[in-house]
Parts: sequence; structure tokens; C-alpha cells
Amino acid sequence: MRFAAVFLVLCTILLLAMSPANAASKGMKKYIVVFKDSAFKDAVEGVVKKIEESGGKVLDRFTIMPAISVELPAATRMRTFETMPEIDYVEEDQPVQAYNSNP
Repeated sequence: MRFAAVFLVLCTILLLAMSPANAASKGMKKYIVVFKDSAFKDAVEGVVKKIEESGGKVLDRFTIMPAISVELPAATRMRTFETMPEIDYVEEDQPVQAYNSNP
């Protein structure tokens, strides 16, 4: 079930987010930040504030699972966010394919 939720989130990001070429041309990278189920709204807002202080921005907030899509300067140290206690994991946003249409 968790895989299906992550898959849906990633597909939604692909449809809603700016093209990766535009982000790369600005020296920005896109990430998915997934929060632990136990993270409170105040903790999430604290992470959002740190992202904005790092020169990043929140592209989307998801309701299916506790996650946000963010864009950060390429030079940002993601380890800073990955080690925060309210964050479950961070992964670089990238295209996904539901199935291969070629036999």
C-alpha cells in the first residue's frame, strides 16, 4: 500500500511540477521530502521554513501521504534534511514509468 501511495505521489509530481530542464538551468534540484507519520504540523512547518531559508521553495504538499515536493539549490546539503527527526526520507525527484509499453 505504501508503494502505491509513493507511486501516486511521484506520478502527480510529474504532472504538476515544472520541467526538469527549467530547474536544472537555474541550478536547482527537485526532491520529495516524506515525513514520518508521527510528525506534527508544527514540525512540518519548521522543515518548510528551513527549506525556504536555504533558498528553496515548496512546489506541492500532498494529502495522500505526509510529503512535500521541493526545489532546492543544487549546492544544498541534503544530509541536513535527511537527519531531521520528523523526516522519514528524502529522495531526488525523477521521472517514473508505470509500465513499459514495449514488449
